[in-house]
Amino acid sequence: YNDKQMQTLNSIYKRTSLLVMFLTIPLLIIASIHHSDILMLFSEDYVDNSEVFPIVAFGQFVAGSIGSVGLLLGMTDNQREVMLLQIPITIIFVPLMVWLTYQYGVVGLALGTALLLISNNIAELALIKWLEDLCPFTRRHIKVLLIGMLMTGVLYLSQVYLNSISAFI
Repeated sequence: YNDKQMQTLNSIYKRTSLLVMFLTIPLLIIASIHHSDILMLFSEDYVDNSEVFPIVAFGQFVAGSIGSVGLLLGMTDNQREVMLLQIPITIIFVPLMVWLTYQYGVVGLALGTALLLISNNIAELALIKWLEDLCPFTRRHIKVLLIGMLMTGVLYLSQVYLNSISAFI
């Protein structure tokens, strides 16, 4: 950035975003399907609320796929703009998360956390696009998402099939 090599910076941003997306899709799929088993590794106490794991994992997936936008905004000397963006996000999401938690318990808190992660990163993405004309997404991202969706469908259907077979045994 200091050397004004914006094309190089944007290229690095695109590649790291694609790499994170590519590497985390399998983790998201596994977390979504086997959330109870994964949490059982840490403690039996977590299994009762294991449905929150895929919700938060999805929020982290989206945030990771967008990339380290906050870091990039700071690196490009846009700290003030980030701070001004965080004020309305905080004003909106603190009461929303309190309400969701009150209404739906730990699932509401997980949903609020995922929504906050996604909203914050999308807002920061719009800001970096507007201020610096940087955007991580390419056609490759769509291909990776489609492959991930196909993998999710295959794994889900195989789990349903295996569960139906085990019911007959």
